[in-house]
Amino acid sequence: MQKIIWKYGILLGILSLSIVYAGPVYGYQGNSLNWHGWPIPGQRTGPSIPRYSKPVQNPVSGVGTGNHSSVQVLTLDESYILKQVNIERTKVGLGVLQIDNRLEQTARAKSMDMIKGGYFGHQSPTLGSPFDQMKRAGISYHWAGENIAGNFSAAGAMKSWMNSSGHRANILNPNFSRIGIGVIDGGPYGKMLTQQFIG
Repeated sequence: MQKIIWKYGILLGILSLSIVYAGPVYGYQGNSLNWHGWPIPGQRTGPSIPRYSKPVQNPVSGVGTGNHSSVQVLTLDESYILKQVNIERTKVGLGVLQIDNRLEQTARAKSMDMIKGGYFGHQSPTLGSPFDQMKRAGISYHWAGENIAGNFSAAGAMKSWMNSSGHRANILNPNFSRIGIGVIDGGPYGKMLTQQFIG
C-alpha cells in the first residue's frame, strides 16, 4: 500500500510541474475559465476538470487571411513546438500547420499579457478573448482555438498538451490549417506559452 501511495505521490509531483489549460475550440459564444492571480505551482486553484467546448464554426468569409507571405522568425522554443505539432499531426494523417504572421503576433501578445497581467486564462482583462484578438488583428477564420500553458520548457508544455485530451484535440483538429505560437520567458513557471489555431 505504501508503494502505491509513493508512486501516486511521484506522479502528482511530476504533474504539478506543468500548468496547462486547453482552449476550447469555439466561436464568440463560447465560455472559458479565468484564473485571477498566479496559481502556486503544485496547488490547485482552478476547477478540477477544465471545460471544453465542441468546435463551432464562425460565419466569416475567407479562411486564414492573415499575412502568410513572409514568415516571421520563430524563437527556438516556438520552432520546437511547431515541429512537434506537425510531427503529431503527420502521425495521424493530418496536414501540417503553417505559421500565420498575424496569428504569431497575437499568440506572443497573449503570452506577454498573461505575464504582465498576472493571470492565466483565455479571457484577458486587456485583450479580451483570443477571438477578439484575432478580429482586431484582421484575421478571419471558419474555425479557431487556443492552447495555453505555463511551464519551465517548451518540451514540457508540448508533452503536457499531448497528454491532455482537450489540448490534443486542438493540436490534432483537422479543421485547422494555420498556427501562431508565442513563447515568452517569465511568470512563475519560467515560460508562458500560447498556441492559437485557425482554419
